[in-house]
Amino acid sequence: MTEQLILLPGFANNERVWQHQIELLGDLCDIHVYVMDKETTRDEMVDALLEKAPSRFMLAGHSMGGWIAQALAAKAPDRVAKLLLLNTWATSDPKIISLFQKLCEALKLGQLREVMQMHLPLLIHPSRHQDPTLMQDLQMMITSFPVDVLIQQLEAMINDHSSLHHHPAITSPTLVMHSKDDALFPHEHQPLLDGIENSRLAVIENCGHASILEQPEVVSECMRSFIVD
Repeated sequence: MTEQLILLPGFANNERVWQHQIELLGDLCDIHVYVMDKETTRDEMVDALLEKAPSRFMLAGHSMGGWIAQALAAKAPDRVAKLLLLNTWATSDPKIISLFQKLCEALKLGQLREVMQMHLPLLIHPSRHQDPTLMQDLQMMITSFPVDVLIQQLEAMINDHSSLHHHPAITSPTLVMHSKDDALFPHEHQPLLDGIENSRLAVIENCGHASILEQPEVVSECMRSFIVD
């Protein structure tokens, strides 16, 4: 039986963000995307995923998805065959927590347009800020969510930001994928590599935070190489 690969999108992202990986890796894995839009805490997200997942599976998470994936891999190390962490974080960075708090407060004030103006440029490489297709994809995803879900996701990350305490329990072979020009998490790949014993690094050049949209071919090929290894 083909092993299942669970894909977890980041904040304000849905299954669209993984489209290239679904198409390219479908011959290797039984792929399922889970959007965490109902649960209010990371623990609830992990428990919901473990209830839906098979007894053994591979797990990939981008950004917020990687934040969830670290906790899940620590809670159920015997169930996660391989772990892929893309453009995510491990430490409690005050700058990022402050950004999340500002986004949250703006959403509570009904300022979705201001949130997009504040957040979207941080997601992609400066050379792609004028890419209408890329920006439209990001805008369509964020506006597809009810505002209360966006607030819920942000508050969950604010209240439980660090993953360092999960790392000693993670035993799965782990691929840490880091974009060279990730404006949100320029250095967070190192704590992941330092904390997760069986981990290795893949660096994507000329790419910002939204690597799976900016450089989908490179990301998919890195994932394929790790899965078949």
